[in-house]
Amino acid sequence: VFLGQKYGYRPLPTKIEEDEFLKITSVSSSEDDKLLNQWYKLDLNNFPSLYCLQPVSSIFTNFTNRAHPRLMEEDQSQWWETMGKLNRAVRVAAAELLQQGRFTAQDNHRYNWSVTEQEVVRGILNAKDVQEHTLAFFRHIENINVSLLRHSMKFIDIAAKQVDTEAQRMLSDLRDVRVPATLPESAILRYTVQWSDDDGLNKNVHAEYLQDFIETFYRRIVELIDQGVRAQHALAAN
Repeated sequence: VFLGQKYGYRPLPTKIEEDEFLKITSVSSSEDDKLLNQWYKLDLNNFPSLYCLQPVSSIFTNFTNRAHPRLMEEDQSQWWETMGKLNRAVRVAAAELLQQGRFTAQDNHRYNWSVTEQEVVRGILNAKDVQEHTLAFFRHIENINVSLLRHSMKFIDIAAKQVDTEAQRMLSDLRDVRVPATLPESAILRYTVQWSDDDGLNKNVHAEYLQDFIETFYRRIVELIDQGVRAQHALAAN
């Protein structure tokens, strides 16, 4: 796993179990309730029944209309705005349900976690024998110039032109607490580099770091492969 200072994209849930969706709408504002019911429709063909996010083009009909670029651009812009509202709606509701004791902390977390965390959970935290086939590379860039948004947003979570503190808190819990609690220290490699206003990371300024990373990554992966081959041979011999 590679983890830096960006928690990453936090997706809108595409499917929500019926009872959970009804809990969410029960604590939502009338505006959020209307929006959620516009975009999520009940599918009774599943068990348990699910509320499913509708295709974007079913409402914004020009979302993929390349024949009319201006209309497509307008619908795409409207969708990004709508997606933000939907995300806020489910997260606000999940937090309220947690406060009321109707959601567990894990229930609430499912409406907030990033794609990156979901992959780490599946590939490391919930996987078997991770000590034998997993490496973690952590990189910290010091003195990130957040004001250079074109570059900084590639390396750290930004919201309203500032560091997204909520995303950073969730990343810190994943990178600094949960992964180290699962992997031995020998499987974790840490790098610290200085920010460069020229692209954030620059192949010339950071040449030494990049070369060391490439060589270390190659060597450690080969070691894991060789270790796995030896283990397979030992099993075959027995």
